[in-house]
Amino acid sequence: MERVDVTILGRNYSLACSAEEKPTLLAAVRYVDQHMLRIQGSGKVSSNERIAVMTALQVAGELLTLKAPE
Repeated sequence: MERVDVTILGRNYSLACSAEEKPTLLAAVRYVDQHMLRIQGSGKVSSNERIAVMTALQVAGELLTLKAPE
């Protein structure tokens, strides 16, 4: 496992992952950070906790849409 330092919504986090997982982790960090910044920029949600919850719901909705049988 290696340590990966990332920034999400202006806060620094130190995460651990394998070398194989690192590119996927960094892509996920960018994706989540972009979503959180978009929600923050809308001005409708102010607390970081609420921004995180709204982002989680959006990402979960996207995942469920992709997994839904056609």
